[in-house]
Amino acid sequence: MLHRLKEYMDYKKIRVSTFEKSVGMSNASLVKPIKSGGTRSIGVKKLEKILKIYPDLNPTWLLIGEGEMLISKPKGKKIYKEAEGVSLLEEPQAKYENKIAALKKTIERLNRALQEKEEQLREKDAQISKLIHQLEK
Repeated sequence: MLHRLKEYMDYKKIRVSTFEKSVGMSNASLVKPIKSGGTRSIGVKKLEKILKIYPDLNPTWLLIGEGEMLISKPKGKKIYKEAEGVSLLEEPQAKYENKIAALKKTIERLNRALQEKEEQLREKDAQISKLIHQLEK
């Protein structure tokens, strides 16, 4: 997921440090994992904030790599607001809440799957260690 987040930042020409600040992450909390190709996960609260601050980012693409990176046209009923002479397009709050709830479920499901895979990996590592120990005897 981090590599997709980096791809989005590159596409939007957003520096990692600027992105971190915009979503309330500590300095360099993404730089090291992105550079090392790490698998560090982002908490639900941070993901919610990222998706609120960057509404054109497709959550499905970010989480599982399916679909397009950007949401081209918002769907559903729209509410237009004027803010300092600039028209802003917003979706109703309930739609965001539904999206957030769905994303939380997806994140929880993916975290469980990741934990299962990590446990399987630990078991395989233990088996390999036993076999190596037996071979050394």
